[in-house]
Amino acid sequence: MSENIEKRPDKTTVLIPVFNVETIDVTFFYALPMATVFDATLTFLFMGDDFAFSIFTSEVGKKSPELIENGAVKMIHYSLSFVHMPVIEKNSEDEEAIMVIFPQMPTGKHPFVQELKFLIRAKKLRLPYMIIHRNYLNEAWQPETVIIPVGFRHTDKETAVWASYFARFNRSKIVILIANENDAVARRDTQLNVRFMLNLFAKFKIVPQLVSTKSSSGKLYDEAVAVAAQIKNSLLLITSTKHYGIEHFILGPMELRTIKNSANVPVLCVNPRKDLYVLCK
Repeated sequence: MSENIEKRPDKTTVLIPVFNVETIDVTFFYALPMATVFDATLTFLFMGDDFAFSIFTSEVGKKSPELIENGAVKMIHYSLSFVHMPVIEKNSEDEEAIMVIFPQMPTGKHPFVQELKFLIRAKKLRLPYMIIHRNYLNEAWQPETVIIPVGFRHTDKETAVWASYFARFNRSKIVILIANENDAVARRDTQLNVRFMLNLFAKFKIVPQLVSTKSSSGKLYDEAVAVAAQIKNSLLLITSTKHYGIEHFILGPMELRTIKNSANVPVLCVNPRKDLYVLCK
């Protein structure tokens, strides 16, 4: 936990691509607390016909009249009937968004295929993203504890920067779950990742809780969900899979199974890429 709450970065926004009017409640449950952490506004990117957009605009007005009056909510409308990731990418840049929150997973006759395609598109984002699964129903949620699983993958340490923001701007508690690796090389790489994180946190006087787990990197996310489920108001912060192999197209990547967890634990994903968006402060 950080000793003091730092000043937030200059005004920015949380981008929320919307395809279904019915997702408005759960969107506010999670998008508003995340925006509050960063003192950010909400930008709804509605993709649908004019009639649906008018209904959605009306519902948002009923939900948060004070936010609209204060200019903290912005509406953007595209007449599209599908998820168009280039539009989302463009608007995330134009609106200077800090993260993207998708109010739902895609649905259809072949849900696994639709979900996998959706994640492949989401991997192109420079921003962290949250996909709200239908299990997420906690209207009183706040990101008070941020849990970051760390294994031997060199990309695991890339969650540290974003975890530090929650500690610095929200005084969130940081918990590092350390994989239990039998292989000597994997164990060494895991410790290097932990050391990197601790050095970064030390710069901001953040003291995380270190927890040794029973799981290797392959099962670490499952144990992380179980740990997070026991902690009220927790957020699981993970890195997405950098490169998909055959097993990912058959069984799904770890982040898909983690996002769809049945324990009602919200998950924020960070894409491992060199041009990952970071705050100026």
